[in-house]
Amino acid sequence: GAPLPLLPMTSALTLERIRGMEVGPCDIFVASFPKSGTTWMQHIVYQLVSASAGHTGERHISDFAPFLEADRTWGAGGASVAEPAASLHRELGWRAYNTHLLPSMLPAGAARVIYVARAPADVCTSQWHHFAHMAPDDGGFGGELAEFVDAWLAGTLAFGAWRPHVEAWLRAAVTNDRILVVRYEDLVHALPE
Repeated sequence: GAPLPLLPMTSALTLERIRGMEVGPCDIFVASFPKSGTTWMQHIVYQLVSASAGHTGERHISDFAPFLEADRTWGAGGASVAEPAASLHRELGWRAYNTHLLPSMLPAGAARVIYVARAPADVCTSQWHHFAHMAPDDGGFGGELAEFVDAWLAGTLAFGAWRPHVEAWLRAAVTNDRILVVRYEDLVHALPE
């Protein structure tokens, strides 16, 4: 089994495919605990990569950085990422994925990782709003905020508890110079007035 609870959209086969990926310096994982600024960082990375490749077309962010641990990302039983991400990755010369997995669950290799960390109270509130709009079969949560906070602190929701997740990534970043840790609050502070 997985070292943390996952959404129902993630099968053991998908986790196996992820660990078996061959990755290199043109692969980027935008990683975070859920609701920490993942999508914002995906957009930043997309703008940088597409500009450097001379790409002018606008694409949905999921075409560029699909959700790595979603079974649908891998298509119908294939060992590689499905369309439309695969063709856009070839076009740009870079592959990007968003993920909420732990560093130990990602493939070994020379991929780059941008880990986005955000203040836990803000993450918890945002995640509650997000999960409240998801169907229970998809991992949604139908209870009140107080119940959600209890489950969130206990680590029983998808992706486990915030603190061990962030600490695992901070430890990994100490020994891996291909992991960049970015604080959500620093991104907010850097916005023009």
